Amino acid sequence: MLRVLAVLASLAAACGGGITTFDPPPGSEPDGGGSYGDGGAPRTEAGLLPMPDLGSCGGQTIPITLVQKGDIPDLFLVVDRSGSMMMPIDLFNWAKGSKWDVMRNTLSSLVTSYQVNIRFGLSLFPSDSSCGPGKIDVPLAAGNWQTVQQKLQVGPDGNTPSHTTLAAVQSYLATVPPAAGGRYALLATDGAPNCGAQEDSDTGPETLAAVQSLAAAGTKVFILGFGDIVAGNPTLLNQLAQAGGVPNPKPPFAFYPATNEAELKAALYGIAGGIIPPPCTYALTTKPQDPEKVTVTFDGKAVPRSKSSTAGWNYTNNGTEITFFGAACDQLRNGQVKEVKFLFGCKGPVID
Repeated sequence: MLRVLAVLASLAAACGGGITTFDPPPGSEPDGGGSYGDGGAPRTEAGLLPMPDLGSCGGQTIPITLVQKGDIPDLFLVVDRSGSMMMPIDLFNWAKGSKWDVMRNTLSSLVTSYQVNIRFGLSLFPSDSSCGPGKIDVPLAAGNWQTVQQKLQVGPDGNTPSHTTLAAVQSYLATVPPAAGGRYALLATDGAPNCGAQEDSDTGPETLAAVQSLAAAGTKVFILGFGDIVAGNPTLLNQLAQAGGVPNPKPPFAFYPATNEAELKAALYGIAGGIIPPPCTYALTTKPQDPEKVTVTFDGKAVPRSKSSTAGWNYTNNGTEITFFGAACDQLRNGQVKEVKFLFGCKGPVID
């Protein structure tokens, strides 16, 4: 979960001593004096600008809140917990846990990180040890992340009734007005659908029809293939992703492939971050005593201010808000930042 110090309370930043540095933004070039708009301050051997001693920072207290820009969307999670998910994510390193361990932990992190940005719902399939369609384990609602985490504590078992689960989800969604920010579903699976007339018979065509039906009803469907992509039938996954209306923009696959924990997190956070309004603006109840003396950090690393509002951060709305731009905003949107600090009373780096 993104932690913004004193987002909902008074900000009294506690600053440690020492030197903090920042990475100049990609593509920026030093000016004629060998600096990045820093008035000629020398850089370290690593090419970074030294930060002022933060020991005297944080003397000002200003309430701040995250400004919600735009409407939040729905994201209904349709998650495969079939027996194959008990296989290790890495056959050569069982200590990394099973595919289900990795899926459960990453989804738990996702719903925590985006709890104020997305209305989540959840259906795990199968609902039994065979081919039972997934049920509505968690109805769509805001702030239900703890319930989602609790439901994810079940273990893997059974087959892969993807098509009947998607049909059950569609029937449920028809009874709930969509969020103003749009409605999406995510089908995350590690294997080919196999619950037809016989338990192990292929139901790829039925699953494709179910995705098409959901999309036609107004729910765009992301497709995520987890684990062994070949076993998951990439041809079918590509067809599902195209039918869902939100294919992966990165070739060669139309679906989102993930073969390990890092790829799974990147895929899930990329999907979630792509459907929400960027969480990049923070409101200041009052202006800082000295607007020039503010340092902003991501995970302890200073984010430079851009007075032209092209990168880093700058004041907006007549100085009553702080907004992040470019790569800094993308980092927030994609869940790459764990902690944001606003330090008042000391000047941070400025790149233009």
